Amino acid sequence: MTTTIQAGTRIIGDTLFPGSSLWILRGAKIQANGNAAQPIVFTSGRLPGNRKPGDWGGIIIIGNGIINRTGNPILTEGGAAGEAENYAGGTDNADNSGALRYVRIE
Repeated sequence: MTTTIQAGTRIIGDTLFPGSSLWILRGAKIQANGNAAQPIVFTSGRLPGNRKPGDWGGIIIIGNGIINRTGNPILTEGGAAGEAENYAGGTDNADNSGALRYVRIE
């Protein structure tokens, strides 16, 4: 599965839903290709001046590359309803989870 986000798109995180974030899991890709005139913006649902850290969870990409931690499972934090994803056990450093170009994460 590939999530494609068009240039100029604004994605607003839900500050009222714990764990609100965009997850790209193993085997999936994100293609977020903005440009200088039309960047892609991920931001809080709060108005400017009222935004704060933790408003939303950002972007989580769980690829298949080898990581520098030992153990299995190694679980992510957050997520909807307290669910976590195991990001241990990657075996492919040539894995490709997509591209982020001209993207701003607030």
